[in-house]
Amino acid sequence: MVDTTVAIDQRLMAVNYFGPVVLTKALLPAMLQRGAGCFVVISSLSGKYGGPQLSSYAASKHALHGFFESLRAEVHAGGIRITFIVPGFVRTPILSSAVTGGGGTYGKMLAVQEQGMDPAECARQTLQAVARGKEEALVGGSEMYTVHLKRLFPRLLSALLRHHPMKLRDKLVSMLSFGRRRGPP
Repeated sequence: MVDTTVAIDQRLMAVNYFGPVVLTKALLPAMLQRGAGCFVVISSLSGKYGGPQLSSYAASKHALHGFFESLRAEVHAGGIRITFIVPGFVRTPILSSAVTGGGGTYGKMLAVQEQGMDPAECARQTLQAVARGKEEALVGGSEMYTVHLKRLFPRLLSALLRHHPMKLRDKLVSMLSFGRRRGPP
């Protein structure tokens, strides 16, 4: 956050927050008139808790949660559903093109992402959650336990994130599998 310019903060908010807001405002009137519709909001673990080097990204995802949770309460009677998808590590090159605090691109993939969930499986679980009318679905591997860890033991998660956020998944896999290491899918 210290080295991130306000222009980068604004750029991430424009894409990750204002993009979905503008689309929602364009589609909502027709959905309300029809009395049915569903918004599928793609969030992130960073929408549930922040971590080092992700302040602007986390802020944009937190903003999505605030906006769409409020909207859900406002339009529920109008037949509009909202499903949050909270993916963990998905095997995509998204980090390769992620924006750094200085405005450049990160340019590489991390091991945790290379070992992440297959995108087709992520899509299957997303569609399943929407079909079941879920309000929120955690989609991913053992890293999804961090959401529960945040709720039950927030100081423990904070300590883990402070020490090395990108090794968090490996630490959790080891802890939760009781020594039976799970390899990449």
